[in-house]
Amino acid sequence: MALVLMPILAACSASGSGSSADGASVGAPVGPRPTGGADLANTSWALSGSASSRAGLAGSGITLEFTFNQARGNGGVNSYSATYTAHPDGRLKLGPIISTMMAGDPGKMKTEADYLSTLGKVTGYSVDAGLLDLFIGPDQVLTYTAK
Repeated sequence: MALVLMPILAACSASGSGSSADGASVGAPVGPRPTGGADLANTSWALSGSASSRAGLAGSGITLEFTFNQARGNGGVNSYSATYTAHPDGRLKLGPIISTMMAGDPGKMKTEADYLSTLGKVTGYSVDAGLLDLFIGPDQVLTYTAK
């Protein structure tokens, strides 16, 4: 009987916990992760997706451009800017975001406020095939298409 239990116990312990030795979930879907990619300087992007909005954002007018050390764009109503530091491994840090204070359509103002709040929390990025993905921790939160 011990000979029969040993293989069963070994099989259970190999897959029973759902985790690998490094703490990653075994068999769990792996989504996009911040991997860096192309240098962000001298690039221009239009927001095409957000994890916090199911609405189509392609026509929202929200943009993001990077110069040597500044990120800037249009939030749909107001212009904004911030300093940034990007690392080749995908880490991204934006400084405090400043914005003009124009009034606009209440729906667009809410979208802009949500966008700027999310942008201010970004910790990582990936650039691949004409897309820029921004992350907060492991979560992909904003997607842009190259302009």
